[in-house]
Amino acid sequence: MRRRTLKGRRPCRRDVVQRGARVIDRNQRCLPLTAAVLAGGRSERMGVDKTLLDIRGQALVARVAERVREVCAHTLVATNRPEALTDVGLPADVRVLRDEVAYQGPLGGLTTALAAATDEWVLAVGADMPHVTPEIIRALWDLRGDADAVVPVTEKGTEPLLALYRIAACLPAARDVLASGGRRIVGVFARVKTVEVPEQLLRSVDPELRFLVNVNTPADLHVARERVLAESHGAQPLASSDGRAPQPETISVEQALELVLGFVKPLPSERVSLLDALNRVLAEDVTSDIDFPPSDICAMAGFAVCAGDLVLRAGEVIGPSAIGLLAFTGHDTVAIYERPRVGVLTTGSELIEAEEKPGPGKIRNSNSYSVAAQVLAAGAIPVRYGIVPDDRDATRAAFDLAARECDLIITSGGGSSGDFDFVQTVLEEMGQLTFSKVKMRPGNPQMVGNIHGVPFFGLPGNPTSAYASFEVSVRPALRAMLGFSAIARPVTRARLSHAVTKRRDRRYFEFGLVERDPVHGGYLVRLSATRSSAMPKEARGCWNCLVMLPESDGIFLAGTAVDCVRLDMEEGTP
Repeated sequence: MRRRTLKGRRPCRRDVVQRGARVIDRNQRCLPLTAAVLAGGRSERMGVDKTLLDIRGQALVARVAERVREVCAHTLVATNRPEALTDVGLPADVRVLRDEVAYQGPLGGLTTALAAATDEWVLAVGADMPHVTPEIIRALWDLRGDADAVVPVTEKGTEPLLALYRIAACLPAARDVLASGGRRIVGVFARVKTVEVPEQLLRSVDPELRFLVNVNTPADLHVARERVLAESHGAQPLASSDGRAPQPETISVEQALELVLGFVKPLPSERVSLLDALNRVLAEDVTSDIDFPPSDICAMAGFAVCAGDLVLRAGEVIGPSAIGLLAFTGHDTVAIYERPRVGVLTTGSELIEAEEKPGPGKIRNSNSYSVAAQVLAAGAIPVRYGIVPDDRDATRAAFDLAARECDLIITSGGGSSGDFDFVQTVLEEMGQLTFSKVKMRPGNPQMVGNIHGVPFFGLPGNPTSAYASFEVSVRPALRAMLGFSAIARPVTRARLSHAVTKRRDRRYFEFGLVERDPVHGGYLVRLSATRSSAMPKEARGCWNCLVMLPESDGIFLAGTAVDCVRLDMEEGTP
């Protein structure tokens, strides 16, 4: 079917209309079309239906519905699971329809909307597009002319999930695509008269093309939340050069941790013997089966425990005294959260096993052991997969095996700038990359994402960077999966015993030794003399903390107070 690409845009009419109790100006004028929010039903790549994700107190699908409702005469939501949208805060006049062709992607939802709409035209919009605006909808409307469809076109291709469809032509075309076995909305455009709106015209309305942003990853969700917050305060929201949710070149330590904790959760519970439960987290409330001391009047003052009394709450860490209490109150087993199995892989054809003698260009695989030891120290179960050579197929096979057998994957190596090898490529092919750089040193290059829903952490190859990255990002995630409420190691405030200089653009985590100041009281801390990324003395246990030097400063004089993350103390230690 003939298509035409527009080279100019007619100006929008200016008027004011009344809609209920609201006065809507030219940017909110009701257009005679039905907005169809396509919510699907299997978008659970972030662990939940992404259309239900919270955007500053509002479900994503509800935000999109409210945005299009500002300018469209009618609004509906097409989904495979209407029951999931019962209490998400949709406006009362928004209809929720079940897709007439279940689980056939957006085309099934569009077909449902075209069949149900009462207006001549339908605006299709993805339920994961929180930045659609009345202005861009009006612009598309004004460009329709005598066409049957109006679709934005960028350098990435057509954008069918924010496009206009005239029902008379597009409904039979959509059904024809489905009948022929097609599943893509773009198949409709080949069957009807289509206006393609070029990118330069779209930028005249939305210079950054923010309206095309989809929420597909935790990073996208974070950016969307920040944009909404910025918009609510009248600030300039964060955006990438092409208007899509950016994968930030470098994100802050706080942003990285927020994203990591956003997609890990406690594992299911398991029932184990009492001694096997030591230092693990209780997954259920525990009650006594006896009165103590025994009496017919257990409520008498002075009685410690009555039958049926709660003696331990879910979420408590089981120590030696709790073990005794459990046994005393009639329990020989207890439900605790499972320990995550953590796949540990090291990448690089230059690596050899620990028992081998290094030849030219070779290095022993120490990270496999040190990372596995950190996993074990965090309370999880390490599963060492050995060395993965610099080969695409070998990397894919190793990642696939680890994803099938483990609850979390850690790799080391192949993450330094200019040396990604196949790790990032295969990660993006098999799963999703959430971020790849953090404003910290050591540990600036670190990849976080998932493979088949299994959390993935790609640590740097040098031992110091891998160790620090694990402490900052991986250990808190493992603690959360184990059910612990305390996920941050204790921090000691100490004074530097000597001056330190650093770059201002990132936070430093330097190995240090914090000790009591015998003269002035409080604590003093000194840093590792090497400050290198090779294996320094801290790997031999000489240091007990990571000294945090904030991004804003470059010079720290002797006596400056700094925060020291205590590597010699467990989380929750006062």
